[in-house]
Amino acid sequence: MKEQKKLKTKEFQYTLPERDEWEYYYDGMEAVGDRRFKIAKKYFEECLELKPGFIGGYEGLMAIAALTGKKKQEKQFCDLAYAAVRKKFPKWPRRLLWGKMENRPYMRVISHRAAMHHERKEYMEAEELYRLLLKLNPNDNQGVRYLIAGMFSEKMPQQVNDMFDEGNRKQNWDKLENMVTKENAIHKFWKKPK
Repeated sequence: MKEQKKLKTKEFQYTLPERDEWEYYYDGMEAVGDRRFKIAKKYFEECLELKPGFIGGYEGLMAIAALTGKKKQEKQFCDLAYAAVRKKFPKWPRRLLWGKMENRPYMRVISHRAAMHHERKEYMEAEELYRLLLKLNPNDNQGVRYLIAGMFSEKMPQQVNDMFDEGNRKQNWDKLENMVTKENAIHKFWKKPK
């Protein structure tokens, strides 16, 4: 483990707190958002050095591979991340809510794995994971309902993301909402919160 740095002045001595894996994770995710992938990779590697098997480290490396088009690495990191999720949850909990920050890496990994199945036209596997996420997090703060509705309407995950981008530009998400309403009436995958 790295030594703590000490700052000295005439009046006092202050020891900087040691950074934990979550601090490196959040810095890494910010770097991914800014497309500073080399820096992000270092942060995620630091996560895994501090805490081997840390889900956030694998999730971050998976995100970098996905955004840089390295499909083989993306699958490898997704498999490692999903194995870490299953180790943490050998039996799925009743709820895994998005509002709890430490749940988000687990939920992103499950969603990413579902989307990868979806892209490979492994629809049964994708549907199972999408439905799991909607059960675990019924408020669906992730937007999984749009992905599963897209799958049922023969759209790939990137097409659904493009619909989001269009909705954001126009500040109108009616296309997405209409798709969910139509497909949910047939496939019954989501109960809208009251």
